[in-house]
Amino acid sequence: MKSKLTITVDAELIPAAKQFARSQGVSLSSLVEKALREATEKPEPPFSERWRGKFEAVEGPRIEPLKPEPPFSERWRGKFEAVEGPRVEPLKPEPPFSERWRRRLAQAPRIEPPKPGEDPRYDYLARKYLS
Repeated sequence: MKSKLTITVDAELIPAAKQFARSQGVSLSSLVEKALREATEKPEPPFSERWRGKFEAVEGPRIEPLKPEPPFSERWRGKFEAVEGPRVEPLKPEPPFSERWRRRLAQAPRIEPPKPGEDPRYDYLARKYLS
């Protein structure tokens, strides 16, 4: 329920307050009401204060910290037996990229350019760039 309140304000402040309220799209009364609510409102306590004292310690078995994991070789030592059979040769290192392409190009069939007059497109490009 709303009730009226009379307040005393400096005469120079009233026109500026009315203009501000209009610019915000609210009435001067609602602007004053909002300011009073914010001024009298109790701040919410921080999270830690809200939960302080709500929990209690529980007695139980103590949990030991995790032990570091042993290295890979120690984890798998003795788990497998040696297998008899043919020895596998290690992979040979691959030649560099340029050498692989040089070999591929050497194996590729040789393509001869067309004879003059066979392909007008080739003739045009040959005149333009090879002359």
